[in-house]
Amino acid sequence: MKFLYKCIKEQIPNDDLFDLICHTYQWLDKADDNYTDTHIYFLFELTKHLGFYPINNRDKALAYFDTLEGKFFSTTKSFPLGFDHWQSQLFADLFSYSLSNQKKINRSERLALLDCLLHYYKMQIPGLMELKSYRVMQEMVNEM
Repeated sequence: MKFLYKCIKEQIPNDDLFDLICHTYQWLDKADDNYTDTHIYFLFELTKHLGFYPINNRDKALAYFDTLEGKFFSTTKSFPLGFDHWQSQLFADLFSYSLSNQKKINRSERLALLDCLLHYYKMQIPGLMELKSYRVMQEMVNEM
């Protein structure tokens, strides 16, 4: 929740954002299994509501994600300004991700995606500071 508090600066109601939060929590409450990556889904979907949903233009020529531009380019930038080939592929896979269509990812991929998403947020939201919740999420992933 602290992450939402730091990211959301709106003073007016946002029904779509409210629906995302409610839908995710309701789904999580009903889930018996396959919920280990719900936080990754939520962070990626949240970018739509915060105004920096990335552009899905990845192909063989445009293989590297740029965190400032929010789209894929033919050349890589060093992390955290851009993602390497592996990170970019993991990130691109998020475009087809949903709560009902969760990809099977291992712990190292989960940690890498979380790291990529949070660095993307930092590049898009000026002043987003280091969050204690990030370390908590990392610890949760390590225990899974």
